[in-house]
Order: sequence, then C-alpha cells, then structure tokens
Amino acid sequence: MKTLLTALLLLALPTTLLSATIHVPGDYATIQEGIDAAVTGDTVLVGPGFYTEHLAIAAKAIVLTTEFGPDSTTLWPPNVDIPAIDIDLGDIVGMEVSGFFVLGGFSYQEAPVIRVESFVNVLITGNRFDFWAPTGILSEGKSLIVRNRFTGANWYAVTLLEPLYSQVIENTFVDCYCAVLSNAPMNITQNIIMNSTIPIIDYSWYTVIEHNLFWDSGEGFVVPPNNILADPLLCGYGVGDLHLHVASSCVATNNEWGVQIGALGVGCACDCGDCDCSGFIGISDVVYLVEYIFLGGEPPFDIRAGDANCSGATDVADAICLIAYIFTNGPAPCAECP
Repeated sequence: MKTLLTALLLLALPTTLLSATIHVPGDYATIQEGIDAAVTGDTVLVGPGFYTEHLAIAAKAIVLTTEFGPDSTTLWPPNVDIPAIDIDLGDIVGMEVSGFFVLGGFSYQEAPVIRVESFVNVLITGNRFDFWAPTGILSEGKSLIVRNRFTGANWYAVTLLEPLYSQVIENTFVDCYCAVLSNAPMNITQNIIMNSTIPIIDYSWYTVIEHNLFWDSGEGFVVPPNNILADPLLCGYGVGDLHLHVASSCVATNNEWGVQIGALGVGCACDCGDCDCSGFIGISDVVYLVEYIFLGGEPPFDIRAGDANCSGATDVADAICLIAYIFTNGPAPCAECP
C-alpha cells in the first residue's frame, strides 16, 4: 500500500519537479546520446566544444542548450545533406534549442540547417548561424524564432511553410540573400535585416511586419510602414561583432516605439571627440561639431562624444579643444565621456 501511495504521489507531481539535467560530455559523450536518454521535461546541457553530429529529436519536448552560449559551443553536421538538427514533435509542448553556433556546411546542400515539424511552438533562441544552404531554419510547423544571429551567403535564413502563425522576433540577419520566406501568416518584428537582396518574401498576405530595421536592401525593396530604414550602427560589422552602438536606432531609447531591435544589445560607444563615430579623431570631427553648433547640422551620433572636454555640455569650447589637440599638440579629449 505504501509503495502504491508513493507511486501515485509521484504521478501527481508537476513534470518540472521530476525533470533532470543531462550533461554532455559529463554524462554522455555525444549530444545525441544525451538526447536519446532524455524524456519530456529534461534539459540536455552541452559543455564547450566542437561537436560534429546530426541531432534528431522526436516525440519529446526537451530543452537543448549550452553552458556558455554560441561563442564556445559549435555544432557542425558531417553530412550537409542532412539537417544539423531535426525536430519532429507533433503536439508535444516545451521544446527549446538555444546557445549553439551552428555551421551548416559550406556547399549548396539540399537540407536545411534546422528542420522543425510541430503543431506547437518550438523555441529557437540565442543561437548563431553561419552557412551556405537553401535555408537555415525550415519550419513545417509552429516556431518561435527569437534573438538569433544569421550571417553568411545562405539563400533563405528562415523559411516558414505551414499556416500555424510562427513568430520571428529580435533576430539579426546580415549578408543573407533573403531573411524570411513565408508561405503562412506570421509575425516579423524587431529584427535587423542588413545587406539582404530580398529582405522578406511573403506569400501569405496576412503577415505582420513592423518595428524592424532595414539597411542596404536590394534594389526595388520598399520598407513597409512602421519600420526603420537606417544604418544599424553595429560595433564591428567587418569583424563579426553585431552588438549595437549606443546611438543605434535599434536601442529602445532611440526609436519611437521604445523597443529593442535585433539579437544583441549595446556593446560600444564613440570615443570623446569622435563626433562622426569614424573610429579616430580628426578634422572631420571639428567640421561636424561646428556645423552642429553654428549651422543647425546633425548632432553627433553619440551626443556625449561631442563633449570633448567633459564639461557636461557640447559647445564651442569642445571645438576649440579638438582644434588644439589636432593642430597644436594640445591635451587629448577626456578618456571617458560624461
């Protein structure tokens, strides 16, 4: 009787109380072995490393994540004709994939990097994708794609096929031929889409596209209403740093909707005196500042950068400070802007 009562109590407990964390490579040598051992509600936690695997997840909703994020954990499938991650859930709720740097191979393979087939939301978040492929994430079900980074010359970063209202929110797409190809109603919001020939292809007619930032799109692309056309001011586009400059329109305090746009937050600011945020201080900064102060020109990208003498105000004294520094070996602008 006592054994039966214990069993009944265990069955009554919430799944979260019974869930386990499976460590890779601590408990299992490969990620797939960890997935095979997991049951719905478990977390497979992957340590740093370079993993050459194909991952298949079927009929179980688990959290597949990493200890330290995509900068330390890479997944590269050995055969580019097979998805790196293949998810087939049906109507099981609670699947998440996060924290991986996924390389999809560097050829025109037929398989997507991640394939999702599900009638409920599969959360794909906090990952970094870099690949050549027909598509990065192919969703034949319902997906919630949030705060991922997509870079590379892939054809379609995200392809959504089924009419189950997926959502693509706060991602950063750079150098993708097409960021999103949609055959179904969906929500595309708060994304950065930069250097994309065709940013969005929508065949559904019911997709919500708003509060995104577009930059350097292909000829003929018209930015939809309630979106931004502007340079996102990334900290280091050429070296792969997709964090935002403090003056970017993607920062919540710098746009009319008060929302964060893109996958990453603020990561850099202009040096004091670098009024045009060019990365060095020169005569162009003096010209920029004089035009702003006397001729009604544009303010410095980061208004604090105009305060070269750290007086707490941007005025003619800052222009004099810069001229003295550039031409007469005067004191350098202060090290930290107020």
